[in-house]
Amino acid sequence: MVWSDEKDFVMLREVAGEGMFNSNPDSRGRGGSWQVVANKLNSLPQFTVNARALRDRFNTLVKN
Repeated sequence: MVWSDEKDFVMLREVAGEGMFNSNPDSRGRGGSWQVVANKLNSLPQFTVNARALRDRFNTLVKN
């Protein structure tokens, strides 16, 4: 899958909606939250991602 600004926006909206930043960054709950977001995004036709790809893309956006 190729990331675009539109896909980034949808991904960030889902991450914020999941409330994953209310937990400790190293907790199991936060890891599970990435999987929940991945499952939600995979239900959309333009996404085929896993939790690791989402986390990596999010970290890339944060760095930039």
